Amino acid sequence: MATGRIRVSGKTSLSRLSIEETVEALGIEVDVLRRRIREGSMPHERDRHGRVYVLVGAYSNLPHADHSRRRKPQDEAIIRDLEAQAVNLRQAPRTLEVPEEAL
Repeated sequence: MATGRIRVSGKTSLSRLSIEETVEALGIEVDVLRRRIREGSMPHERDRHGRVYVLVGAYSNLPHADHSRRRKPQDEAIIRDLEAQAVNLRQAPRTLEVPEEAL
């Protein structure tokens, strides 16, 4: 069976997804996933036949995961505030003001 759950260190439950399942679940291109695996930024393992499986944890961004976190109303307010701050920073002048005493 390609997918399943495994225990790591007796605490964390991970989903074991094939490359195809991971690409679909995360909504990324297969080349991007393979690059992340090669760079070591995507946890994975190989079976005895050389097939690669991606290990996806409990706090992954898989939309269908039964353990995905739900946003709370206060989280939405914080996100809106941070987005507004980001817009303001992008529109701010890109000059650095140096105090005269520092010159």
